[in-house]
Amino acid sequence: MKTLSRLLMLAALAAAFSLPAFAQDPAASPAATGPCEEAARGELYTQYYNAKKTDQPKAYELGKQYLAKYESCADNYTASVKKFVNIYGKAVLRNNFFNAYNAKDVAKLNALGKQLLASDPNDAAAAMLSAVGVYQAVQAKNPAATDADADMFVGKAIELIEAGKVPTDLESKPSWLPFTSKDDALGYLTFTRAAQLEKANNNGEAVKLLMKVAQSASKSKEDPLLYASLARLYKIEAAPMFEKYQTYKEPTPESQLLLLNINQVVDRLIDAYARAVAYSATPADKAKYMADLTELYKSRHEGTDKGLTELIAGIKAQPLMMTQPITALPAPTPENGAGDGTAAGAQTTPAAAPVANPAATAAKPAPTSTTTTTAKPAPATTTAPAKKRP
Repeated sequence: MKTLSRLLMLAALAAAFSLPAFAQDPAASPAATGPCEEAARGELYTQYYNAKKTDQPKAYELGKQYLAKYESCADNYTASVKKFVNIYGKAVLRNNFFNAYNAKDVAKLNALGKQLLASDPNDAAAAMLSAVGVYQAVQAKNPAATDADADMFVGKAIELIEAGKVPTDLESKPSWLPFTSKDDALGYLTFTRAAQLEKANNNGEAVKLLMKVAQSASKSKEDPLLYASLARLYKIEAAPMFEKYQTYKEPTPESQLLLLNINQVVDRLIDAYARAVAYSATPADKAKYMADLTELYKSRHEGTDKGLTELIAGIKAQPLMMTQPITALPAPTPENGAGDGTAAGAQTTPAAAPVANPAATAAKPAPTSTTTTTAKPAPATTTAPAKKRP
């Protein structure tokens, strides 16, 4: 597979730009009419026309000079110069943009990405590569990029890709580099967007996007940080519920209904941590996730971890657990006493009350900071096409 570096090496020379030859271009000097009648105009056009046959960079510079003086001359000569300058100018801009991405020059990448999108709002490559490079720069606290820059590029890239736009390389060929496919690109970008929303305390929308990635066909679906992020947000969801539950001095219908909903969050936490454990390749990370998982699992299985090994072994084949708020206590049955903390159709045996605060389990949900590093998707390398995973 060609890397971005190889593509850029092939396109680094200006001579590599094979711009269309304009058969309709006038070959002679423009006629001397109206306000554009000066002889210098014809001389400059002739220089441009001859240079375009053998030296396109020189023709580009001459074309810009011509337009600076004679753009108002509305004839075929000026139209042909304008067309060439626009096409060649964008090619130069894209070449510089790809070079900036490959060199990790964030300031140039940020500026050139905005220029490309201003000239062509459907440039999916400009949006996608800017989103990757600028977001990673923000994570690294590089002052050349801001949260607002990253948010704009990530949002634009997702918008274009979901609308069916395909990024192209310098040869105008479809290319999802540094990703392997559309699914992988969209998965990474959606995971990134979820991290941005969490940083902005929009946890509800962040959870929706994380769930979307977890149900996708992207490689991000196999990232343990995805499920650690879900678990962290589930804990935030559980915290006020558990606090409220502790205010009840004795069981009431309201407290039992609240308990049902707390236990649903615990079940989702168990599901998320089981996936984080199953997908972890690093022993230290696996051990941290396993500590939280074991504590939560025991709280829902009468203090035992029986069945936990089997849960982890089969979790990849199971759909992501998703629940709806419970709004009424289940009717009492011989198998299910009224208000015992068991939801109808529950998949696990409930405890009568949470054994521990689900929002304060022993281990951290991810191996590093809970506000930035752990929320971000695994970075895409800028020197090779494949994304590295933690």
